[in-house]
Amino acid sequence: MNNLRLFRYLPSQFDPLSKMIDLRFVSEQSTWQAVLVGFAFLLAGLCCRPVNGELILLDQELDAFAVSTDPNQDLGGPNVDVGQFALQTFTVGLDGFLAALAVQVQQGAEEIPTSDLVLTIRRVITSGPLVGAPDRQSNLGTVSLPVGSFPAFDSFRSAPFTSFDVRSLNIRVRQNDVLAFELSSSTDTDNSFFAWDSQTDDYDRGSEYIFDPDDNSFASIGRDLGFRTFVAVPEPGGAALVTMGSLLVIFHNRRRRET
Repeated sequence: MNNLRLFRYLPSQFDPLSKMIDLRFVSEQSTWQAVLVGFAFLLAGLCCRPVNGELILLDQELDAFAVSTDPNQDLGGPNVDVGQFALQTFTVGLDGFLAALAVQVQQGAEEIPTSDLVLTIRRVITSGPLVGAPDRQSNLGTVSLPVGSFPAFDSFRSAPFTSFDVRSLNIRVRQNDVLAFELSSSTDTDNSFFAWDSQTDDYDRGSEYIFDPDDNSFASIGRDLGFRTFVAVPEPGGAALVTMGSLLVIFHNRRRRET
């Protein structure tokens, strides 16, 4: 019997395992030994999988400073405080679960805020004159971060990305889904936070919006907030080993019954 090439489609990190286990051994030994080999695959698959059996992958990104012709330029952007909501729509590129969303935000310019920055994930409007705008009637989940998570205001230095972990919201996403995130302040403090944007419309799969609660209206300002989205997808290598081990055990149990 020729050696089965079950490892042909596995990632390269499993090559040592494929050299250690000659699958001809399975066909020539007793069933209980074959079962042990199968369980070895199962154990290897479980041990090689990351936490929760998933990979966290960068999906969408707009770096407000990377698109600037001058990295020291005072780019500007919206304040996030009382009566000021900054929103950004984005198009999902991967199937999985929304895992994290990072934003380029600093503390307010005029005073140190005492509030949290609130992130809300929303759907978008799919019909009518505001098609494509964030749907503020839709709320897929909300998380917040305290002010200490964000750097102090500096109008000439690149704001780092600060990440919100949104896995607890359990938001299932599919490729080409269009969603929106909204940044707001948890208190009525003026100049709470400052969000950087690109000053130009560089992200072609979404847009930045400003919401005015006084007249319940949106304004698309032809810019994009600095942001990154991350999607959790199933980790294939470990799952392949688990599947192969299970099939190996089933195959040899059936073979024993036939003989």
